[in-house]
Amino acid sequence: MLSLVPWVASHDEGVPLAEVAERFGITERQLLGDLDVLSFVGVPPFTPDTLLDVRIEADRVWIRPQWFDRPLRLTAEQGLALVAAGESLLAVQGADADGPLARALAKLSVVVGVAPGRQLDVDLGAADREILEALTTAAGTQRAVRIDHYSANRHQRVERVIEPWAVHNRAGAWYVEAWCQLADDVRQFRLDRIASVVDVGEAPTRDVEAGSSERYNPQPEDPQVTLALAPTGRWVLERVDHRVVVDHPAAADDEVVAQFTVSGRAWLERLLLQLGPAARVLDVTGDAALANVGSDAARRILSRYQSAPLP
Repeated sequence: MLSLVPWVASHDEGVPLAEVAERFGITERQLLGDLDVLSFVGVPPFTPDTLLDVRIEADRVWIRPQWFDRPLRLTAEQGLALVAAGESLLAVQGADADGPLARALAKLSVVVGVAPGRQLDVDLGAADREILEALTTAAGTQRAVRIDHYSANRHQRVERVIEPWAVHNRAGAWYVEAWCQLADDVRQFRLDRIASVVDVGEAPTRDVEAGSSERYNPQPEDPQVTLALAPTGRWVLERVDHRVVVDHPAAADDEVVAQFTVSGRAWLERLLLQLGPAARVLDVTGDAALANVGSDAARRILSRYQSAPLP
């Protein structure tokens, strides 16, 4: 409809309905419905003189667009977004670097004034080419595969049989979304934590939808940790789901108190080690053994340095 308005408006003598329908690949009935909608399109205050003037006589249509007399043009922000999205697609393993998308992006980049690889650089994260291709193939052909996967939350390697249906990139990392037979549920796995992929046969059809899983799905029974964060530790609030605790009695004037759901001991260890002195553990619920996780991990790492032989 956005393209239809300026095209019809460019014909002062009107255009036969059949010609318009053929040009835009719709039926005349659909066209009449669209034209009926267009008669209510305009700009504030939407009085009769500010609406599109759509007139149909003797199987011909005229449109007097007023403010819609030329095709819409991309803004600089929209053009940049298109270039970035296209470069992301070209960064996928196996993409045709000389195909139609690459040629279109080269033209668009000139118009927008952004040179990919110079002003714009797209990094989709590390992923082994063979593993990426194997999982993409499995997702496209409904095959089950056995993966050797490292779980960062549990700090252990586990072999699982999964039934992939989508491989995608998010937040700078590659993920496979699949039904996990071990968990008997939907799961996502980072590709850079998968050591191997082996085809094990055809996957059964399951009544689940792609996009229905998250990297971590908190449960009501999962442990909770309450942290007092100094200004230098507030970066964690932008990266990890949390609930801010207002007016906590143990918080200092410059501290923010937040509560986090703990997915696993190893996850909490890494978080507290990254925060260091910028965070204090105020409370742990659901698992008392997690109360000293940060200090225990720090002492364990320090002991390794102390016991290491000098060069």
